[in-house]
Amino acid sequence: MIIKDYENLDKFNELEKYYISQLKSIANLNTNNYLTNINEIINKGLEKEANLSKEGCIYNILCGYAIKYIPKKQLSKPQKYHIPYINYANLNKKTKLIHTDKNEIHFKLIVDSFPQLLSKIITNGKQFFPLYRDLYLGKTNGKCHQICLFYPIDNYNIVTAYLPHIFTPLKFLHTYQENDNLIIDLSHNLIFDKKSFYSLLNPEIVSIIKTDNWINDFKNKKVHGDIKNYLVNYSKQNKM
Repeated sequence: MIIKDYENLDKFNELEKYYISQLKSIANLNTNNYLTNINEIINKGLEKEANLSKEGCIYNILCGYAIKYIPKKQLSKPQKYHIPYINYANLNKKTKLIHTDKNEIHFKLIVDSFPQLLSKIITNGKQFFPLYRDLYLGKTNGKCHQICLFYPIDNYNIVTAYLPHIFTPLKFLHTYQENDNLIIDLSHNLIFDKKSFYSLLNPEIVSIIKTDNWINDFKNKKVHGDIKNYLVNYSKQNKM
């Protein structure tokens, strides 16, 4: 049975806490580093017992790197630092590259360096300073719904979907921006090729909102209450 955070948050949090506590027990290592424990579980062939989702783990690792939870030096040497599922990583160019057993994943960081941060602020204006600053500092995680609505991008759709957690029975609600070719995973400081993103994560789409429609709804005061509710129920409301 799949538990989704928006639909059953209490049960989701309960199971997430339980699965995390089981990682260390199943790995039987004296460390709280969840990546090291996951890597050991994989080596022991106990992925099913730990309810690990390969796709969810890979995505979690990429996000962790982009928002500075996982240092570049560690992801660049996945075997040395026990990074699970990643066989090779080249992070030195603008377009980054990750190799797994089945996927070759190309991605970029929205803000990759301090000089790029200054360049973006100068180019895009002071109103974007809080966004780019927080992306550079890794402070946008968990704010996907607000950020995607507060910083809509012309000719992109705002997409809300369930994505795989690192544990297979769990899925979490996430909002990102997309056009025909690219995914801008704004709160995670990531830009993906759309085909690669969908191939890896197979998102369960809840709603797709055109940027112009969101702006019109906001201007016409059609957004009430929790914005997460607006995103989840958008398709239903517009069928009425």
